[in-house]
Amino acid sequence: YKLLAKNTKLYKSLEKNAVVVESKKIYENQVPAWIQEYLKERNLKIEPKATQLLVEAIGADLSRLNTE
Repeated sequence: YKLLAKNTKLYKSLEKNAVVVESKKIYENQVPAWIQEYLKERNLKIEPKATQLLVEAIGADLSRLNTE
């Protein structure tokens, strides 16, 4: 859950021999759009009020939103 320091030998070795991906946590105000897009990809629809209720109940935890 922590960032790996970029000036370490391990990081430089990973960067040289693998793909290093940094992903930042999604902001709560971006979650409703994420839910809409996620469901759209699966040919499902959700009302805006239901989307807001999900965000209020769960927050920005995408893995938990995925299971809900």
